[in-house]
Amino acid sequence: MAFTSKPTGADNFSEKTPERAFEHSGTPPFEPLHKLLKKVNPEKLIEARNALSSMNKEELILRFNTAFRKKQRLNAFVLSEVLTATGVPPESRRSHSKTAYSIEQEFDLLTYDLRWLRSAYPKQSGAIKYERFREAFSRDDTRAHKAAEYIFYFNGKERRATWKIVKALAMTDEMCFDCYQLKSQPVKKREEATREMRNSVFSKLEEYTRATRLTRVFTKEDAKATLNRRMNLWVCERMSDGTNREITRRYQLLTGQVITAQIASRQLGIVREILKKSRSENRAESETQNE
Repeated sequence: MAFTSKPTGADNFSEKTPERAFEHSGTPPFEPLHKLLKKVNPEKLIEARNALSSMNKEELILRFNTAFRKKQRLNAFVLSEVLTATGVPPESRRSHSKTAYSIEQEFDLLTYDLRWLRSAYPKQSGAIKYERFREAFSRDDTRAHKAAEYIFYFNGKERRATWKIVKALAMTDEMCFDCYQLKSQPVKKREEATREMRNSVFSKLEEYTRATRLTRVFTKEDAKATLNRRMNLWVCERMSDGTNREITRRYQLLTGQVITAQIASRQLGIVREILKKSRSENRAESETQNE
């Protein structure tokens, strides 16, 4: 989510492996989403989506996380669909650090990722070799839902490793950074390192901002907005390939705000100088203590 305050091996996808080896011959040990959705009047779902579409992003994310935490699967799914339609990727909906989920929650998280990929990267299906995986990008919702079941729990017996799903979907780092569950190991490691660094980076940026003199044209609110902008830009640079195009794109996904490449580049330059100066001061202090 956008930063606005102080942070507190059974399958093989080589060309030699026939796809029929992974035909879905069983059923998963939980109720799939498509069966839950069939129990609801389609018009009611449309009404719910339309009503939710008028809410702001923050309210939608709050409601989504509440529904997901309480295992209200239909509510969470509809909210996820609205967030996808408004351009909020699954990773930007994260408001908790829990990593232990029920089997239903694990499956639903995968489904949210797949639905996002279908919406944000529709042409990606052309890069996918296996038909059953390509069906996750189908505009036929029933086929897309069944593909999600197959991808998650093939043969109805065995969970598919996340890295193998990422590989089979031919996902780029950009796509992995968008998703909640579908992340390659390099992306996971970078995100973990970013979370570990986050509090320290925020403290350094906050200290610099506090030292900046407030004036009639640079108020306390301006200082807070500047701090949040710089922090979010630091996160976006970490969670991208480092190009201005990708940083500004991710900044908009994260915050819902548009930022120009020129402003992003200038602000990140300031961030780098602040962090560089802090590292130099820390080294000097350490050397003094060791004398």
